[in-house]
Amino acid sequence: MNVSWLRKRKTLCFFATILILASCQTSSNQQQALSQISQEFFVDPNAVSLNERVLAQPASESYRFIVAGHIYGSHRPQDSHPAATILDNKDYFESLAPSMMILLGDIVPHASQANYEVLEKQFLSQTTFPIFNAVGNHDVEERNIYEQRYGRTFFTFQYGSAQYLFLDTEQDGCKISGTQKTFLEATINQAVQDEQITQIFVFMHKVLFFDSNLFQRLNTNQSELPNDRWACIFANNYNELLEDIFWPAAQKKPIYLFAGDVGAWGGNLTPQIEKYQEADLTTITTGIGDTPQDLILLISVNPKNVKLQFIPLDDSRR
Repeated sequence: MNVSWLRKRKTLCFFATILILASCQTSSNQQQALSQISQEFFVDPNAVSLNERVLAQPASESYRFIVAGHIYGSHRPQDSHPAATILDNKDYFESLAPSMMILLGDIVPHASQANYEVLEKQFLSQTTFPIFNAVGNHDVEERNIYEQRYGRTFFTFQYGSAQYLFLDTEQDGCKISGTQKTFLEATINQAVQDEQITQIFVFMHKVLFFDSNLFQRLNTNQSELPNDRWACIFANNYNELLEDIFWPAAQKKPIYLFAGDVGAWGGNLTPQIEKYQEADLTTITTGIGDTPQDLILLISVNPKNVKLQFIPLDDSRR
């Protein structure tokens, strides 16, 4: 028997074992770090509600909520802000008995204490359900004002059978990067592994998923572009997020991506729904411009199903 060969084999096995253990330890440390970052941004929803209304857990497995984008409405300074179509439908929103309302950014025309006070007086304080926001560029023109009034700009919470994630597309010019990307990845990974979570909802302002392929499918018609035209098409890292985070997770659980930087001049890219092939991943856009085309999205949820319903704000079109 070749004793030298046996010694070499034992030595190789020893080093292989060390490498495996080191790899496992590194992976464990990475998972622990990801979990810590996710937990840092896992909030009590009542701490980030714009109107300080309490979000009570649903009385049954079924509930519904409203989604609306760009609620300040028209770019014209002489028009109402928030949009008249929003203010005129406050009672209608109440009649829908939503658990909450989620806004997709641009809730004021310009970030100022005065504009936020108008928003709070005319709309936020007039509702009985909690309201949450995925910040838009207009909201954080003066970022310190927004954060002092409403807190974090990206965060997550669990509600019913779903995980809710709010992104800040303004932090790095249409990119989700750094700590925010780590938070997104960690939170979605945890939601995929959590047996109590059956859906994942991700809310953002900029239409990060409006990539060059979608642009070409719409024939570069500016009436079908987001409000920022094509500014984010080549500036974002959506393909990276899709490949690394959304696509693998959507193989296991349904994911819905919502964006609201649309609709400013009347129906542009709203409503728009795209369902990916070979993955349970859906992208949705909805936004308001104080026009006859304005609408909201009513989402009905239970552990086994999500129903999306676009509702015109012009009651003659319902």
